[in-house]
Amino acid sequence: MIELLVVIAIIALLSAVVLSALNNARSRARFTTAYDQMREIGKAAELDYDNRGKYAPDLYRDLNPGFNNLTGWPKPPCPGWTYDWDTSPTISSTRITLRRNVVSASGSGVYYYCIAANPATGNCDSPGFDSAADIRNVSDKVLTCNE
Repeated sequence: MIELLVVIAIIALLSAVVLSALNNARSRARFTTAYDQMREIGKAAELDYDNRGKYAPDLYRDLNPGFNNLTGWPKPPCPGWTYDWDTSPTISSTRITLRRNVVSASGSGVYYYCIAANPATGNCDSPGFDSAADIRNVSDKVLTCNE
């Protein structure tokens, strides 16, 4: 009976290690998906800029701002998250933002991909989202959906 309990304990320990590694791999895959999708939107924005001579206007979240060369607005890797096209003439920056639909007070769960930085500051920060992280500079390269 004791041998059986030892075997069960070993199996439980091994499965906990495997599940932890699996969750980490999923978080890294979500990050890679988000990064690639944001880069794809960025490329479409640059091609659209070349055609129009200006960036597309800012629309509501989760809407394609009219990029003809984007096959469809991508679906974020986390449920309850959306992509947003942010462009502002007042702060002179343009970016793609990935954010939770309900952003916490600290701004966690907000990432951006800078297309054109504000010439005065050299960054893509905008009022209200100063705590957003540039997805290219995220050190751990993971995206946890419930953060």
